[in-house]
Amino acid sequence: MHQKLSKLGSVQIENVHILANLEPFRYGSADFIQRSVIGMHEVMGGNGLHLYPQASYWDWPYAADSVSGGNRLLQIERDWLWYKAWSRYAWKAKRDRAAEITHWNRNLAGQFGVSEADGGNILKSYEEMGEISPKLLRRFGITDGNRQTLNLGMLMTQLINPYRFGLFTLLYEAESPEGESSPNMPIKNGTVNHIQAKHLFRLLRK
Repeated sequence: MHQKLSKLGSVQIENVHILANLEPFRYGSADFIQRSVIGMHEVMGGNGLHLYPQASYWDWPYAADSVSGGNRLLQIERDWLWYKAWSRYAWKAKRDRAAEITHWNRNLAGQFGVSEADGGNILKSYEEMGEISPKLLRRFGITDGNRQTLNLGMLMTQLINPYRFGLFTLLYEAESPEGESSPNMPIKNGTVNHIQAKHLFRLLRK
């Protein structure tokens, strides 16, 4: 779908929509964001970015976090890494990986008042955690980030027969890498494999 739209001749703008699947956490995998922007441009043919807040869209510009003293925290302060990473790579996605690691190590060290080496440990944590939600969503999800709130969990019936819940098939057909998806994992030859479904449920709980 994205490729067809981008070939129409107009400027294709890729939309990073409301990310309910990431809330209420603070997402900051610079490497994943960089690879996403490169994919938007080189695979989908996008030449523009429409970026939604990482969390609490309806409360903009404030975050939903509880702050001592009754003050309100701005989203751009809470999710500073989200905005810095997307704006950096939207401006120029092709950057040397080693230089980027150094760049973010120093940013994180300055933000948290630690050494550059410890900033690297924080970056590693952000980037390893940053792979979890996207990988779960594109294999087990029934819709994209707007309505799939992973921290609320999923029903067994959503894993066994996701079509009952209005499965958003473009999640697998246009937005995810090729691979096995939720609809064809538990169902083989037209019958429900309950053992396999229970195994998926255990994976989601880990």
